[in-house]
Amino acid sequence: MTLLALPAAGCSGPSARTAATPSATASAGTLSPSTPTVATTGPGPMTTEELSWLTAFEKLSKQMEDIYTKMPTDLTPTVMASTANKLRECSRRLARMGSPSVRLQPVYTLVKKQCRSDKKSVLVSVVN
Repeated sequence: MTLLALPAAGCSGPSARTAATPSATASAGTLSPSTPTVATTGPGPMTTEELSWLTAFEKLSKQMEDIYTKMPTDLTPTVMASTANKLRECSRRLARMGSPSVRLQPVYTLVKKQCRSDKKSVLVSVVN
Protein backbone atom coordinates (compact mmCIF):
# COMPACT_ATOMS: atom_id res chain seq x y z
CA MET A 1 0.00 0.00 0.00
CA THR A 2 1.36 3.40 -0.99
CA LEU A 3 0.42 6.62 0.82
CA LEU A 4 0.89 10.04 -0.62
CA ALA A 5 1.67 12.75 1.89
CA LEU A 6 1.21 16.43 1.09
CA PRO A 7 2.81 19.08 3.23
CA ALA A 8 0.11 20.94 5.15
CA ALA A 9 2.23 24.04 5.65
CA GLY A 10 1.97 25.00 1.99
CA CYS A 11 -1.73 25.75 2.34
CA SER A 12 -1.46 27.92 5.40
CA GLY A 13 1.76 29.81 4.81
CA PRO A 14 2.11 33.59 4.94
CA SER A 15 1.09 34.12 1.30
CA ALA A 16 -2.20 32.30 1.85
CA ARG A 17 -3.01 34.45 4.87
CA THR A 18 -2.27 37.76 3.15
CA ALA A 19 -4.33 36.81 0.11
CA ALA A 20 -7.37 36.21 2.29
CA THR A 21 -7.23 39.52 4.15
CA PRO A 22 -8.42 42.80 2.64
CA SER A 23 -5.70 45.17 1.53
CA ALA A 24 -5.57 48.74 2.72
CA THR A 25 -4.52 51.81 0.83
CA ALA A 26 -2.64 53.72 3.48
CA SER A 27 -1.91 56.87 1.47
CA ALA A 28 -5.57 57.63 0.75
CA GLY A 29 -6.72 56.49 4.20
CA THR A 30 -9.52 54.32 2.76
CA LEU A 31 -9.92 50.58 2.80
CA SER A 32 -10.46 48.69 -0.43
CA PRO A 33 -11.46 45.05 -0.18
CA SER A 34 -9.41 42.56 -2.13
CA THR A 35 -12.46 40.39 -2.80
CA PRO A 36 -14.47 41.23 -5.91
CA THR A 37 -17.91 42.71 -5.53
CA VAL A 38 -20.82 40.39 -6.22
CA ALA A 39 -22.59 41.29 -9.43
CA THR A 40 -26.30 40.66 -9.60
CA THR A 41 -27.28 38.49 -12.51
CA GLY A 42 -30.56 37.38 -13.97
CA PRO A 43 -33.46 39.18 -15.55
CA GLY A 44 -34.48 42.57 -14.32
CA PRO A 45 -38.00 43.54 -13.37
CA MET A 46 -40.75 43.06 -15.92
CA THR A 47 -41.36 45.94 -18.27
CA THR A 48 -44.71 47.64 -18.80
CA GLU A 49 -44.99 45.93 -22.20
CA GLU A 50 -44.35 42.50 -20.67
CA LEU A 51 -46.92 43.09 -17.96
CA SER A 52 -49.45 44.26 -20.56
CA TRP A 53 -48.82 41.14 -22.66
CA LEU A 54 -49.29 38.89 -19.63
CA THR A 55 -52.53 40.70 -18.74
CA ALA A 56 -53.80 40.15 -22.29
CA PHE A 57 -52.75 36.49 -22.05
CA GLU A 58 -54.68 36.03 -18.79
CA LYS A 59 -57.77 37.52 -20.45
CA LEU A 60 -57.37 35.23 -23.48
CA SER A 61 -56.88 32.22 -21.22
CA LYS A 62 -60.07 33.02 -19.30
CA GLN A 63 -62.03 33.47 -22.53
CA MET A 64 -60.83 30.13 -23.90
CA GLU A 65 -61.62 28.39 -20.62
CA ASP A 66 -65.13 29.88 -20.67
CA ILE A 67 -65.73 28.36 -24.11
CA TYR A 68 -65.20 24.88 -22.69
CA THR A 69 -67.03 25.42 -19.41
CA LYS A 70 -70.08 27.01 -21.05
CA MET A 71 -70.33 24.55 -23.94
CA PRO A 72 -73.65 22.70 -23.93
CA THR A 73 -73.58 18.98 -23.32
CA ASP A 74 -75.87 18.31 -26.29
CA LEU A 75 -73.31 18.56 -29.08
CA THR A 76 -75.26 19.21 -32.24
CA PRO A 77 -73.53 20.16 -35.51
CA THR A 78 -74.56 23.77 -34.90
CA VAL A 79 -73.06 23.79 -31.41
CA MET A 80 -69.85 22.20 -32.70
CA ALA A 81 -69.54 24.74 -35.52
CA SER A 82 -70.14 27.60 -33.10
CA THR A 83 -67.53 26.21 -30.69
CA ALA A 84 -65.04 25.77 -33.52
CA ASN A 85 -65.48 29.42 -34.53
CA LYS A 86 -64.94 30.55 -30.95
CA LEU A 87 -61.81 28.42 -30.56
CA ARG A 88 -60.38 29.70 -33.85
CA GLU A 89 -60.50 33.10 -32.23
CA CYS A 90 -57.61 32.03 -29.98
CA SER A 91 -55.04 32.26 -32.77
CA ARG A 92 -56.47 35.55 -34.00
CA ARG A 93 -56.39 37.14 -30.55
CA LEU A 94 -52.90 35.85 -29.92
CA ALA A 95 -51.76 37.41 -33.21
CA ARG A 96 -53.35 40.72 -32.17
CA MET A 97 -51.45 40.60 -28.88
CA GLY A 98 -48.22 40.54 -30.86
CA SER A 99 -44.99 38.78 -30.14
CA PRO A 100 -43.77 39.29 -26.57
CA SER A 101 -40.26 39.97 -25.34
CA VAL A 102 -37.53 37.35 -25.56
CA ARG A 103 -38.05 36.14 -22.01
CA LEU A 104 -41.79 35.58 -22.61
CA GLN A 105 -41.22 33.67 -25.88
CA PRO A 106 -41.49 30.25 -24.14
CA VAL A 107 -44.96 31.24 -22.87
CA TYR A 108 -45.94 32.51 -26.33
CA THR A 109 -44.80 29.26 -27.92
CA LEU A 110 -46.88 27.16 -25.51
CA VAL A 111 -49.98 29.33 -25.97
CA LYS A 112 -49.63 29.23 -29.75
CA LYS A 113 -49.28 25.45 -29.65
CA GLN A 114 -52.38 25.17 -27.44
CA CYS A 115 -54.41 27.38 -29.78
CA ARG A 116 -53.48 25.11 -32.69
CA SER A 117 -54.28 22.01 -30.67
CA ASP A 118 -57.73 23.32 -29.70
CA LYS A 119 -58.48 24.25 -33.29
CA LYS A 120 -57.44 20.82 -34.60
CA SER A 121 -59.44 18.91 -32.00
CA VAL A 122 -62.59 20.87 -32.78
CA LEU A 123 -62.12 20.48 -36.53
CA VAL A 124 -61.82 16.72 -36.11
CA SER A 125 -65.01 16.68 -34.04
CA VAL A 126 -66.93 18.76 -36.59
CA VAL A 127 -65.83 16.54 -39.48
CA ASN A 128 -66.71 13.28 -37.68
